[in-house]
Amino acid sequence: LSSLLSLLSSLFSPLSSSLWLLLALILLTFAQANNQGPLAWGALPLNLPWRIGPLALLPLLPAVNLMRQWRSQAWTWGDWRVSTALVVLTAVSIPAILHTQQWASAISLALCWLIYLSLVNVPRDKAIRPLFWLLCLVILIQGSVGIAQFIYQHDLGLTWFGEPALNPQQPGISVVYH
Repeated sequence: LSSLLSLLSSLFSPLSSSLWLLLALILLTFAQANNQGPLAWGALPLNLPWRIGPLALLPLLPAVNLMRQWRSQAWTWGDWRVSTALVVLTAVSIPAILHTQQWASAISLALCWLIYLSLVNVPRDKAIRPLFWLLCLVILIQGSVGIAQFIYQHDLGLTWFGEPALNPQQPGISVVYH
């Protein structure tokens, strides 16, 4: 019980706030209009190619702590070679994103920047541990759903949780589309 409490306290510490911001950006990249999962619950019906519900924005709340903390610490852009490569990638990508209006690509580009800057500025020993357990939980849940889908060869009826309807007549590998 004490290890569970320490895990929960580390997940909501100011140093792991950047990880929550990363989680929010990852969730927003999968906010498609046809997704019926909890990330789209309560979304405004705006007839847009994405639906973002309040639950998808929830990880942004702890990220405010990180922004306050970053103001008080010395900021670094990291190795100039990596930063320059990311600037070039951003400069090449932005005109294409604006032309095609693929906003999920813009969020993915912001996610790439945030991952890099978080790895450079957040102490590794305190940032990696909560991320490791969070990724283990995600892998365990998604793996269990994927194994059950493979065994039963159909969806599990979790459309309310964002699971797409799987068609066994469709050729290919039995995987969740996201």
